[in-house]
Amino acid sequence: ILVEEACCMSLPSRVAAAHMSSDAAPAVLDHIALARIACDGGATRAQVIRDLGPVAGKTSAAQWRQTADDAIALAGRLNPDNTPGRLTFITRMGAGKVRDLLPPLVEKVEAAGVQVAWVCDPMHGNTYEASSGYKTRRFDDVIAEVQGFFDVHRSLDTWPGGVHIELTGDDVTEVLGGSEEIDDEGLARRYETLVDPRLNHQQSLEMA
Repeated sequence: ILVEEACCMSLPSRVAAAHMSSDAAPAVLDHIALARIACDGGATRAQVIRDLGPVAGKTSAAQWRQTADDAIALAGRLNPDNTPGRLTFITRMGAGKVRDLLPPLVEKVEAAGVQVAWVCDPMHGNTYEASSGYKTRRFDDVIAEVQGFFDVHRSLDTWPGGVHIELTGDDVTEVLGGSEEIDDEGLARRYETLVDPRLNHQQSLEMA
């Protein structure tokens, strides 16, 4: 399953949505769901969630202020048997913070023996509102966070498990930069997303 929940969904709704999906890939719980798990009564929520198939949690120091100790405690609740392949942490630190915030998180979680796959989401930590009013991202920031993610794991001799990218094969103009040099004014040409800005066809190839 791969469940991208809207932030307005209640936790029971998210769990129900996960149960209605296939069991081929992890359910994804955003930082709001994870924060609720970490609060009072979180043990009950974690019990419900760990009855699902593989689970992926989006972790963001900027949004959730998660520490390595928080991550270790959460892993214990969601994957009490420490089963390999059961738990994924999707990190979203932002291009300017990934090299500082990711190393201590990975280092301490790995030292604790937690079985977790690490995945980079370079999209959400780099989102902002352009001067034209459009929600956007800079292509260079997306690339920089991916590079930082792999550099950190290389330096720690840990395994970078994957990358989460929002993209489309259409020639939209939603993310700034790239070889087409999309600027603030250019966003209006083909800004079609109703949710998050996506890499277009050319930017996606450049990313690859």
